[in-house]
Amino acid sequence: MSEGPGAGEILAGIFVTLCGLFLTLLGGGCTFFWLAAMLGGGDGLRGNYELGIPLLLVSLAAFAGGAALLWAAGKMAFGKN
Repeated sequence: MSEGPGAGEILAGIFVTLCGLFLTLLGGGCTFFWLAAMLGGGDGLRGNYELGIPLLLVSLAAFAGGAALLWAAGKMAFGKN
């Protein structure tokens, strides 16, 4: 008979889940902001793609990293049989 997860595994799962949620929300929010600033009206970054594109790519990378952490947390939680 196998034992359940240890305290360290539970804490690691909670930490990975929270970091994944944080990065996903941060990356998604920043991506939305940079797209709105580059494509929207006003004097912000409209038409200034030399600055906006690298910042948009960093935001998308943060979003992808958060999604990867959430996937890893799901594998940690539900992957063991």
